[in-house]
Amino acid sequence: MRSISSALCIGGYEVLYIVSVREGGVRCDDLTAARDRIYAAYLYFSSYCRSAYYQDDAALIDRHQIAACLTYAVLVAEPLMVDSALATEKSYYANERLAFTLACSTMVSFLVQYHSDRIHAGIADHDEYQKIGAARNKLLQEGIAVPKTVPNEDSYPMTLYRCFRFTAAEGSFNLLSLASLYYLLENATVGKQLYGEMRSYYSFVAEEV
Repeated sequence: MRSISSALCIGGYEVLYIVSVREGGVRCDDLTAARDRIYAAYLYFSSYCRSAYYQDDAALIDRHQIAACLTYAVLVAEPLMVDSALATEKSYYANERLAFTLACSTMVSFLVQYHSDRIHAGIADHDEYQKIGAARNKLLQEGIAVPKTVPNEDSYPMTLYRCFRFTAAEGSFNLLSLASLYYLLENATVGKQLYGEMRSYYSFVAEEV
């Protein structure tokens, strides 16, 4: 499999993601055009959500909502083309896989930044530095954790890809539902204690700003 990576900047964070692959009939003929379609769809949905949910075009959305908007953007933009005659079941869901991967990568970017902020804040002792560094490295290596399924059933991601496929076909995107999905996955990844610390930390930062 050959892949090409491209960068997309969201909210000041550079998100690296795979947008061109050669895998079982999957292709992307124009990397730049695909990236631009994703970004345009992201801007549209994030703007719509600010207006529809918050009645405020300048409202800030959190990392889970950013992940939700990116999911929508990839599913609508369909940057990857699939030749059904050559596709396997896995490659048939190429755009759904990309949407989920990009959303999870975005959350990892925010989480790693949190850990880096804590390390550079100079308020932790040596043991805490070690724990924070280990947690950050684990995130970079393993990413967002997904639930395990019982043997002989589809994996959690594959089940999610099918849900994404029907959601896109029906045009029934809901920001809060998608954001809740990513909130639960992140919470399961970092644990309740760290998640509570993150909420307190970012609330403090917001007040300082």
